[in-house]
Amino acid sequence: MIDKVVSPRQLAMTRLRGAQRLLFSITTLLLFYGCNPHTMTEPRPLVGAPEYISTEKGAPVHHISIKRDGWWLIFDDPVLHKLIAMGLRQNLDVKDAYERLRFQYSILKEQRARFFPIITGDYSLSRSRRPGFFGKDLGTDYRYGATLNYELDVWKKIASGVSASSFEANATEEDLHALQIMIGAEIATTYFTLNEALIRRDLLAAKRRALKEKLDMVRSRYRKGTVDSDILYRVEGELTGLEAQIHALDGEIAREKDALWVLLGEYPKEDLPFVAVDLKRPPSLPQGSIPLSLLLRRPDVRAAALRVRAQDERVAAAISEWFPALGVNLSYGKSRNASSFGIISGIFWSVAFQASATFFEGGARQARIEGERSRLVSSLIQYQRAVLNAFKETMTSASRARQADNRLNSTEKGLYCSERQYQLARSRFRQGIESGTEVLDSQAAYIESKVQYNQALLDAILTRVDIVRAIGGAWK
Repeated sequence: MIDKVVSPRQLAMTRLRGAQRLLFSITTLLLFYGCNPHTMTEPRPLVGAPEYISTEKGAPVHHISIKRDGWWLIFDDPVLHKLIAMGLRQNLDVKDAYERLRFQYSILKEQRARFFPIITGDYSLSRSRRPGFFGKDLGTDYRYGATLNYELDVWKKIASGVSASSFEANATEEDLHALQIMIGAEIATTYFTLNEALIRRDLLAAKRRALKEKLDMVRSRYRKGTVDSDILYRVEGELTGLEAQIHALDGEIAREKDALWVLLGEYPKEDLPFVAVDLKRPPSLPQGSIPLSLLLRRPDVRAAALRVRAQDERVAAAISEWFPALGVNLSYGKSRNASSFGIISGIFWSVAFQASATFFEGGARQARIEGERSRLVSSLIQYQRAVLNAFKETMTSASRARQADNRLNSTEKGLYCSERQYQLARSRFRQGIESGTEVLDSQAAYIESKVQYNQALLDAILTRVDIVRAIGGAWK
């Protein structure tokens, strides 16, 4: 048999046709790049959701913007600014949320690394003695080289995984913002509650001094026989009840201090770095109506929407498992083998196109797709629930704020009347018209009106904190 002699030109043409076939195959695959039958889901609120939320009856529609960072500046309280800054820096829940965010971004980096090829190197060196055809083989063998493996993301499996990790990382960042608002609101609530309790403690102490002075007067009159014993016992009972009220208030102050220290991320210390100051009137309510689109930018609502998109990408990644995995393998290196025939050494290389597919898994892939789709529906329900909850919290906080403002206006009028009555009683006492006990009674009534006014003022301030928590920031 005579071997056919192939000319160099024919050999070159054969190799060229082989390269053209490989290029055509790769081009055909790239034409189908990104072919995935999954349709993305757009997160939407429940059907019938109103476009605006009114903060007052019959209010017109105005454009209201939300300021997420520095929302506590609307209260114009330097001590509150300092405490919230300390809490956002030292609170343990906030620190934990930062670490969870860093973890999610590390997962995203790991997923993005799959876009790049994997390059590995190997080296081996051995000396051996073994039987051969022409005696014993004794020599040193070595091999070193590098291998490149690259998976072609034809069906967007890797891209879907990266997108899912990116959406999840962004959702975790929104969780951090929501937690910062919540921690700041809790610090503000605890701070204002503690401040009002300290002011009330001072007022009740002044009332106790007035009652003691009144008791001394009643006892003096009782000894002279000008008043009955029931009046003496009534005043003593009032003083005893007030003492019990002050003791209970001391316990409330201690609990609020401990709670504030925990929010600041520290163990309770001797005292807080501030003294009680008079409460200021709360900022005005947002005028007009709040668009629902603003609530959709609330951090927890945005996090829920991003998780819908992340789960959508996971569904796409699960569907892509039906298609074959495609990849390219390149290797290059040098080797040396010693044998009885002689030493064989030189450069080696290879180029390989790989395709692998699973034809039977007993329905496991379809089960995974159905499971991911169920999780997608669940995430969409959670998003709609987050929007509904934001709507409810905004409506409730706005309603409570209006009621608190009405109560504050009423108690302010009562405080003015009590103050005028107390001043009138002192004037009459100087003129000898009224007795000292009547002045002390007017003083006690005035102090009680101040206590009620401060409590109404605290309630109005806390409703503003609730509105901040509900809409996800301060209004402008």
